[in-house]
Amino acid sequence: MKMKLTLVLSILSAARVGAQTPIFRGECRVTVVKYLCTEDVLGEQCDHTRLTCDDSEGVIHDVLGPSSEEIMEMVDAGIIQSNVSVFNPNDEETVSFDGENVIIDMSNGFSLENLSITQGNYPTMSPKKGDIQMLLVLIDALDYDVTYTASKLSSDVFGTNNDHEDEVNVSSQFRACSANALRIFPGRETSMTAPGTIRVDINMNLNNSGDSAILNAAITAAEAKLGFTLTSKYQNVYFAKNGCYKSGQGPGCGYGAYAGINSWYSMYPSAYITYSAIQGHEHGHNLGMYHSGESGSSYGDHSCKMGNPLYGDELGKMCFNPAKSWFLEWYPGSGELVFDKNTDSVMHKKLVGAGEWENADQGQVVIKIENGDKDLFVGFNRAAGANSQNEEFDDEVTVIEAKNTNTVSYQSYIKAHLENGEEYTQNGVTVKVCDLKTNVVPGYANIVIYNPSKNNGSCENESTDSPTSVPTGSSPTKPCADDPNFVKSRGDRQRTCQYIKDGRDHRRKKWCNKRKGGKLIKEFCCKTCESF
Repeated sequence: MKMKLTLVLSILSAARVGAQTPIFRGECRVTVVKYLCTEDVLGEQCDHTRLTCDDSEGVIHDVLGPSSEEIMEMVDAGIIQSNVSVFNPNDEETVSFDGENVIIDMSNGFSLENLSITQGNYPTMSPKKGDIQMLLVLIDALDYDVTYTASKLSSDVFGTNNDHEDEVNVSSQFRACSANALRIFPGRETSMTAPGTIRVDINMNLNNSGDSAILNAAITAAEAKLGFTLTSKYQNVYFAKNGCYKSGQGPGCGYGAYAGINSWYSMYPSAYITYSAIQGHEHGHNLGMYHSGESGSSYGDHSCKMGNPLYGDELGKMCFNPAKSWFLEWYPGSGELVFDKNTDSVMHKKLVGAGEWENADQGQVVIKIENGDKDLFVGFNRAAGANSQNEEFDDEVTVIEAKNTNTVSYQSYIKAHLENGEEYTQNGVTVKVCDLKTNVVPGYANIVIYNPSKNNGSCENESTDSPTSVPTGSSPTKPCADDPNFVKSRGDRQRTCQYIKDGRDHRRKKWCNKRKGGKLIKEFCCKTCESF
């Protein structure tokens, strides 16, 4: 009896030791998770960046220890590549695993660089072009449900359905900004509550639960309901929850959404799932894009959806800045335009905005200037069409600095925004605006890029046309004219371009900036609204 008791105690003791030192399953595939921090922070301060580890069974674990700044330093150095970099927590002396979190001891000058990180196979995740099916998952927890109907949120993401009509959404915007290079369709499953949308119940509270724990529970519930692994069919899945809750602090996340870089998932609390610009921002992270900044603010470039986006259900007509546009490869003809000061002396080009671009005959959307580790990207930020609601540098030529690869568009910063006749010089290359027109469709900017040591940067292009004319081979621009068939109905009144023209300036301005069918009236009444 004594020997049996001793054996039982030994087994129990070994079990307790094993419970205290869990083993991480397989290698850790590192994902960089970016948060869109909002100004209405309640509770803890929002942290812009964190790391997660996917184990061999696809469970997501938080990586604790490194700060946002330390993570981004390793990202910028190329040591960490989101959803590509791997390491084995079980082999690292400074890394422990408590069964839920991977904990890195950052004391004594330790850095992420000290880990034995290798680069695994690049996964085929969120596609930049083509027709894709997407899934929206609504999360109902034990304590809080998503308050919106599935039909309403399906419309907010995918567009119009039988019950709701939503003109501005991530689907419509990506189609418009990309000239149909990327088209999103709702997934089709028998268990769906609305087009592309399922509701799932998770057996846990939102209150006092961590982000990764909630996401893991939602993934498990969705896969059980659908009967297959999400990533086996869908390369983009949006998750929506009621909000964030912590005892004693009340509701409030401090963020509008988060997403994995070069990954497949994004998460939206409360009303933020209804905002098309936030949907596009987070989807941009899945595509491999980091934030777009200005003057030290990591997402302060408000001419780009990867800056701090527009907040509102029917706001969101904003495309991407030139650096991101180059990475997305949506504009044939633009991807080959490179200026190298070591071999080139001058380049004359016509730029059109992404929101009005239809084909390469109209002009170029972006030009890259070789500039060492971080290149410069030049484009025309035309405030029209799919880009009509951008908030900064309207109708100016913008110069963006960023590092791009085939798979990642790193943090960018705006270096200059130029009006007609202005120029900007960096590292021996000058960008000058020779001619800028916004009273035609599409609007355009004729620019010259030159090396001042080799060329005087004259706006006269001797090899082609003058800067004010349409370049050879380009389609002629449409004249600015009022649409004689335009009518804006309001009750029994019929507003035409002539009605708007006959009004006082303040009334003309008001009507010119109203909308019909998602388009600004100034696009219909171009001549009448030319000054507004």
